[in-house]
Amino acid sequence: MITNRPRALIGAGDQPAANLSFIQAHAASHAASEEEVAYLANTIVAGCSIQGRPFTVREASDCAAALCNLGLELWPSGWADRDLITAFQIGLTIVHRDVCMCAAKRLIEILAAIGISDRDIYLRLDELRRRLIRHTANREPWHVSETLDAILTLDATAWAGLIGLIAECPVIHGAVSGSRQSRLRINATDFEFISHSGQIETVREFLAALPSLLTR
Repeated sequence: MITNRPRALIGAGDQPAANLSFIQAHAASHAASEEEVAYLANTIVAGCSIQGRPFTVREASDCAAALCNLGLELWPSGWADRDLITAFQIGLTIVHRDVCMCAAKRLIEILAAIGISDRDIYLRLDELRRRLIRHTANREPWHVSETLDAILTLDATAWAGLIGLIAECPVIHGAVSGSRQSRLRINATDFEFISHSGQIETVREFLAALPSLLTR
């Protein structure tokens, strides 16, 4: 259980402080913010996974702060006074809709149109597409995570990016937004939690470029 002050809330983890500016501003005027983030982090640890494994305490705290920050940034106009529990729910809804589901639907479209001459690769990609369609219809496309390995036969950068995006807890892998070096050396731990709208725009740019990655 997380009982101490959430590290991500006060130190912004490995991300620039500006990426958590909304939650930091909120915390400055709301004394209960630390307890709320700790509660949300405990909820994440108890009920969610990342990369097929349980969250660490640090990751859960970072994730809670990131989603709260996103929710505060994109808080609907006209809503009542802001609180972190509602902000977290907004952030979670946004990353599920605009990241996870969007990436899954985009990949389904690309796989339907891609031309592959190798029969074995074609069959693996076709299985991935069919499973994606089924699980996306249930709004849980992350259940195809093991089948996503078929993308490795086409491009490692695309695979690393999609593994992070089509997930129960979507993240942005360094291969999507980082340097050329991070694209050449894929590291599963090289990811950021989605904390602001600029990262969602990065996701859109990655998905727009995805056909060229998979067909080059």
